[in-house]
Amino acid sequence: MLIRVFFLRKFIETYPSANLIAATVAPLPHTTWKNSFFNNILMASSKPETKNGSKKGVPSFVTPEYIELQRQKKAEKMAKKATLKQSVPQEDQPREFNTDFIKRDMLPLPNFVPFDENKLPVDIKVMTYNVLAQTNIRRSMFPHSGETLKWKNRSKVLENEFKFYAPDIGCMQEVDAEFIPSFYKPLMESMGFDLSFQAAEGKTHGILIFWKTSLFEKLKVDVIYYDDHDELPGRMNTKNIGCCVSLQRTNDPSRGIFLATTHLFWHPYGSYERLRQGAVLVKEVNAIADARQNWPVIIAGDFNTEPFDTNYPAMTTKPFAICRRATDIIERSMNYVFGESELEGKEEAVAQPSIKQSDTNTESGVSTPTSTTSASAPSKKRILHVQNEFVPHYTTFYEQHQQNPRLVSLYSYGYKHVDPVNAKNAFEHPAFTNWANTYQGHLDYIFVMDRNSTSEKTANEVVEGIKLKSLLRIPKPAEMKEAEPLEGRYPSDHVALMASIQLI
Repeated sequence: MLIRVFFLRKFIETYPSANLIAATVAPLPHTTWKNSFFNNILMASSKPETKNGSKKGVPSFVTPEYIELQRQKKAEKMAKKATLKQSVPQEDQPREFNTDFIKRDMLPLPNFVPFDENKLPVDIKVMTYNVLAQTNIRRSMFPHSGETLKWKNRSKVLENEFKFYAPDIGCMQEVDAEFIPSFYKPLMESMGFDLSFQAAEGKTHGILIFWKTSLFEKLKVDVIYYDDHDELPGRMNTKNIGCCVSLQRTNDPSRGIFLATTHLFWHPYGSYERLRQGAVLVKEVNAIADARQNWPVIIAGDFNTEPFDTNYPAMTTKPFAICRRATDIIERSMNYVFGESELEGKEEAVAQPSIKQSDTNTESGVSTPTSTTSASAPSKKRILHVQNEFVPHYTTFYEQHQQNPRLVSLYSYGYKHVDPVNAKNAFEHPAFTNWANTYQGHLDYIFVMDRNSTSEKTANEVVEGIKLKSLLRIPKPAEMKEAEPLEGRYPSDHVALMASIQLI
């Protein structure tokens, strides 16, 4: 009996409207209790109707009609929530990253005269681009870049740039090794390119050469390890390398080109090492190309060298000419003593030293690291490498440069004709190719090798077998904002260089 009373009380609590059941709490005969129990269940399931005719509460048994009604109500509720979400102001919702970039035009040289058709010339676009290694990024070095620094964002902009400019051959520097299989290789292969990536042991990024397989076929790849050249020894190992790919033309295997790239030592006081590395690079590439004297040679990359730094005139002047300013720079470099952290091969390891404005490039108004007049505060750990019997004087590298063939910068050759306002300086180059937070200047080049300087040149012929048609426009300093990269502008702290040339 107590059990019956307990269940009755629970029933009354569940269905409060069945108030008549309260009278049945007292003990009843068995049959009378059963009849009253089921009669009151029927009364409890008969809910009072609302104004719109619906019944409140859950029925004592679930019908298909009831299930469908609940589904409709849930759908209406979800639709109402979606409408409210759409009405939220746009600025309160997460926005998509802008993967667009500033598009630059190819500037044609005036009065271009092509090679004779019987020489079977081919037009190609050659690019060089320091794409900024993700492993080199520290937010303190890029205080204005924000979400642009994330690889998932920058990679999309780099891809869009590459597809828009559509080079035929080219070089990249600061290419992350980890992104070769997941990004660079699939992207380039989808666009009809083959590639060769090289990195020094222990470095997380390296250099890359690419070429369109419809135009060229790879014969071989040669890697130049600057640290291993004992005949021109350096003061320390920097883990910088060069690479040269021999490419024959698919339509005529007897013709082809040599395409080389490098990323020279980065330090502001590294002019001594850059002078040495430049001498080794040109010497080795010239030796590689010796087997095919009629093939043009292109060397492009990030030389970390301003036009007034010692390495540039050493590579580009014949007869050899080094001005007093370049001599001062190389001698300051010889007297600088590096700290241990500065030789780790990571460009982000040490902030660049402050630059005195008294010794800037007055033509462009841009400060340069090689123009500093005093060294930065020395590191606690010292690596001694000052002049001694094991370290050659810098004039030893001059001797090698004098033996090397001359290089010609395509931007120095032609930019004054296509954008004279941005080439009004003593070196006839654009004001910059690198626009970083601590430094802005011209560091990247597309060189061609003058292997036969005595030959007569035809119109627009830079060196034998190469004519310059157009150059990719470089922004003026007035067009720039804070340090790159910035969203909707440029995905690297360098800008790409590209030249359209005609080859025979």
